[in-house]
Amino acid sequence: MGWVFYYAVLLILLGLSSAYAAGHTGTLPTYVRALAGVIPILSALAQAITKVNFRAYLWSQQLWIALHGSATSNWRFGIRLDGSLGTDVISRITQTLKDNPRWSPRLVSTKPAEVKVVVDRTIHLTITYEPEAESGDGEDHLLIHSDELEVTYASAKRKIDTCIVPFMTMILRNIPSRQSSTMLEVFFSSKNPFFAFFVAHLRPEQVSQFKLVFRPAAITRNESDKVLVTKQSISINAQSPDAFASLSKAFLLLSEDAATLNTI
Repeated sequence: MGWVFYYAVLLILLGLSSAYAAGHTGTLPTYVRALAGVIPILSALAQAITKVNFRAYLWSQQLWIALHGSATSNWRFGIRLDGSLGTDVISRITQTLKDNPRWSPRLVSTKPAEVKVVVDRTIHLTITYEPEAESGDGEDHLLIHSDELEVTYASAKRKIDTCIVPFMTMILRNIPSRQSSTMLEVFFSSKNPFFAFFVAHLRPEQVSQFKLVFRPAAITRNESDKVLVTKQSISINAQSPDAFASLSKAFLLLSEDAATLNTI
């Protein structure tokens, strides 16, 4: 719809300049008409270049993000730990948070196998423990997941680098486990504005039922990492905070790593 409005404005401008020129002499109407004619040509040229040059397309999308910095999306992130965690794992996590004033932890509710806590003043977390006796597979399981956070495009990088990744790193460093994974889900109010970016340079066989599943080993070098892109959301699953950070920036901020997607 944006392009329809854009060209409609140019058409109106061309019509008004032509009508003005019919009753007036001078160079101003000529310049206005020339400008109204040149702008669509330059726009069409720019679109043609972005279609054939991936890095030009990447730059155009990064520019779009910069111009829409105040737009928001809803994020949820989480960590899963599996293995012999110990029955005191929740108390160890809460103590770890208390020992790190940077997180300003505040307990909301406490149950034997579940704790709700607020960290960093605005992030609401639920920590759930499933002991091996109840899990069915002989292992303990711990899930830490956040409530939805409203994040602007302009603050996305800062939220990843200074909040989410440091929190994940702290938890994984202090709570040893046999296996761990991290996740991020991003939901958009209307539609995923980056969906066209991923579709534009993918082979047809990579698109299935409006879901794009990436296993971007070229970025993280881990075949277990996965990214799911739909028309309404982006979901990231990674085995480590470093991989999580790389994938988040590649898919949400369209970093230079995104240039590797056309070879996956």
